Amino acid sequence: MSAVDARAIVARLHRVRARREPSRLRCRQDAAALRQDLRVLVAAATALRQDAATSEAVRRLLRAGVRTAVSAMALPDQDGEQESVERLAAATAKLLRAVTRRPVPPQPVLPADRLARLLRRRIATGRYPPGAKIPARTLLMANEKASASTVAEAVRQLKAQELLVAVQGSGTWVALTAPARLTATGRLRQGSVR
Repeated sequence: MSAVDARAIVARLHRVRARREPSRLRCRQDAAALRQDLRVLVAAATALRQDAATSEAVRRLLRAGVRTAVSAMALPDQDGEQESVERLAAATAKLLRAVTRRPVPPQPVLPADRLARLLRRRIATGRYPPGAKIPARTLLMANEKASASTVAEAVRQLKAQELLVAVQGSGTWVALTAPARLTATGRLRQGSVR
């Protein structure tokens, strides 16, 4: 397997994992693409396992990766559900690690996720206390050098986590229950989101 093939598979894995709420058609397309990637990886793993220079430890990794890939491909898609795509993506990442002998590089952090993390940290540390109004979106755009869509997505994420409350015509406010939902580092506590 060439380095170009590995980079293409990594790029597809990142695209699949970055999708928030894909449609059923998109799930089916992703599943088909991941199955094809798994076939390529299984062929590469089989060739590596037969290579005399391959150590026994790597052969065990390859065997486990192939077993996971075959079982993931054998399970039927539940009508294009996201779970089957996630299962195929996990199997692809595992086998790719075994074939390339390198971990899959981490998914890049989106600007909206970075801004949401920053706002969560500010809420957790008390810079934005419960009931306080957060700066207007235009100020956030200027201060954090972010686009309007990035700020809107970050605020949407925090509203979904019930850390912010938007009042039409008045602004966006820190929820009164926000500190109880966050750890000191700004991470959500286990079980704090419905």
